[in-house]
Amino acid sequence: MPVIKYRSFEEAQKAMWCFWPTGEYYRKLADLFEFSNQIFSHFQRPLPGILKYKSFDQSSRLSIDQNPKSGN
Repeated sequence: MPVIKYRSFEEAQKAMWCFWPTGEYYRKLADLFEFSNQIFSHFQRPLPGILKYKSFDQSSRLSIDQNPKSGN
C-alpha cells in the first residue's frame, strides 16, 4: 500500500470516501469484515439485562466461568 501525504485533514478525509465502488471494492470490504470477525470472535458479549444473584460467591463463580482467562 503506497504512502500518501496530505496537506490538510480535510483532504485526507475526502480521500477515504469511495464515490464509485466496484466489485473489487466490495470484495475487499467483505474480506475486511470477515477478518475482523475472526479477530473478535473469541470475545464474549455480556449478557443483556440485570442479573440477580443469591450471594456474592455465586456472582464471582459465574463471572469466572464466563471468562476463564480472567486469572481468578
